[in-house]
Amino acid sequence: MSLFFYYQTIVTFSAFPKNGDLVKFYMSTKYFWEGKDIYTPIPTNMPETLVDEIVKKFTDDKVKTSKPVRENLHPNLNPPFQTLLFAPLGIMNYKNAFIFYSWLSIVCGLIAIIMITNEINTMKNDITTALLSFMIILLYYFPTWANIVYGQFSLILLLLITSAWIAARNDRNAVCGIILGLAMSLKLFVGLFLLFLLARRRWRLLFWFISTFLLFSLLPLWIMGIEVYKNYFAVLSEITWYAASWNASFLGFFTRIFGGSENVPLVNLPKLAVALTRMCSLIFALWLVWLAWPRPRESSRDHFDLGFSLTITGMLLISPLGWMYYFPVLIIPATVAWRLSGRLDCRMRRRAMIILAWLLSTVPHFLIPSEDVNTPQIWFIWAGVYFYSLLLFSFLLGSLARKLHRAPVPVKVSPSETSTT
Repeated sequence: MSLFFYYQTIVTFSAFPKNGDLVKFYMSTKYFWEGKDIYTPIPTNMPETLVDEIVKKFTDDKVKTSKPVRENLHPNLNPPFQTLLFAPLGIMNYKNAFIFYSWLSIVCGLIAIIMITNEINTMKNDITTALLSFMIILLYYFPTWANIVYGQFSLILLLLITSAWIAARNDRNAVCGIILGLAMSLKLFVGLFLLFLLARRRWRLLFWFISTFLLFSLLPLWIMGIEVYKNYFAVLSEITWYAASWNASFLGFFTRIFGGSENVPLVNLPKLAVALTRMCSLIFALWLVWLAWPRPRESSRDHFDLGFSLTITGMLLISPLGWMYYFPVLIIPATVAWRLSGRLDCRMRRRAMIILAWLLSTVPHFLIPSEDVNTPQIWFIWAGVYFYSLLLFSFLLGSLARKLHRAPVPVKVSPSETSTT
């Protein structure tokens, strides 16, 4: 049933390019094959979005709206290497590219679920039930559906981060470093793992991580020249839509209230929004280092899992654009917290909070553009639930880490960390 639902979703939205972000990635690949700047502005003279089509049926043509008309779509905000990786899509027409990419994303998400289930499941006779449960949770998760509709690559990111997590747990440092380097080449916020691994003193892993990132990030320099990086940074400097309702980051939350985006804030103090964002990001980073720092006699694998999971929530909070459709990666923190909470006191209370955090992360609503985020109901409820979910997940992971620090469980320490503990 769920796969049929996704089939209908993919077929429907493949006819509305302007509805999502894949068209931006796709046009960048077309510009690449044509020898143009991959960040060339994309005009809006293309079919309307599905929402526009629905609204037209119930709106008088004479009625005017205050919504500003954009000459160009929001630009592709991904690094140049992403265009190289997506280049094969530019060979297809857009509809086929959307359908192919959507099913590829779903397959990547399901493979990640299989890997997570196999890694954490201890009751081999019940693995089928666990696997199907995880798959249903992922497929009926609103951010998963939003990822498919918008053509984002959070399910591919989920597979990469899951593979890196499992590799690191099993001391395959080179594999983990290469995968994380590839992931950071696609999404810069993955760089928060550098801080976590530095705190863990996983030097070999860090070497492969940084080397791979530099290799993939500099590859476009050889193929497209230095001008592509200038254009990329120019595009990043023009971002003004931080207050959009799907932005779950610190900056998204504070700009809605104190300004600095396209909305009408409660108090117009944009410098305060930036200052609060930087302060909260610094506090979170220091907290992550403190919790991740190896301690004598600790349960190394459990503490590593908690620190890795906290890094996932942190990269979305600290990133200026921690969009809700990246939330499928939260299945790792949720799984780790659920598993470890079963071994500690107050298990029911902790698991109730995990369920609450997950439900907050999947509250469904259409994206509210930043220029329309102008009321307390939107600031603190509809645009706030995703931010609260990340905070709650972070609090739960930190609470579990402190609990394990006080009462460590004797588990074999991984060889790569023996010298540091």
